[in-house]
Amino acid sequence: MKKTNTIFAILIALAFAFMACESTNPGTDSGTDTDVEFGSISVTTSPEGASVFLDDVLMGASPLVISDLEPGDYSVRATLDGYEPEVTAVNLIEGSDLPLNLTLQPEASCPDIDLSGGWTRLPGGDLCELVQDCNIVTGFCGIPGLPLEITGTSLFYEDDEILVEGTIVDEDHVRLTSTTEWGSSTFDFYRH
Repeated sequence: MKKTNTIFAILIALAFAFMACESTNPGTDSGTDTDVEFGSISVTTSPEGASVFLDDVLMGASPLVISDLEPGDYSVRATLDGYEPEVTAVNLIEGSDLPLNLTLQPEASCPDIDLSGGWTRLPGGDLCELVQDCNIVTGFCGIPGLPLEITGTSLFYEDDEILVEGTIVDEDHVRLTSTTEWGSSTFDFYRH
């Protein structure tokens, strides 16, 4: 009987030891919620065929579904040659299928005209040195630090204090109108 009790006690001790090891063994349930429902992000882009990255990992070309994702925050980026990258932050809710449509904008193209160089402002006769970087030009007399954006033959800048609008009349003549709370002024600039 003593032998049977000893064997029985050893078996119970082994069972408890096995259960203790099982609960702390990596890869087994250690108290975390194993009932998490995964979700997905369905990515479409306009135009289609953009490379789609999830947290900077290439997932494929759009349209695509990124599935088996844990709930949480993600960064989705779409890139395509000739277009500006589009990046957005998303929060995926447990068990959801999140539709995401990203519209890519064409890269800004540089105008054919280059306004860089010396210019004279009339009236006044002030001399200006313009610097152009693709579709941004700076250095106009009276507004030397403002970056005017060139779109076609139009120039534009706006902030809380000033609005500047202009027209490239030709490669040697630009007309600008600046408007502030004190009024408007129009100047012609000629290349010298």
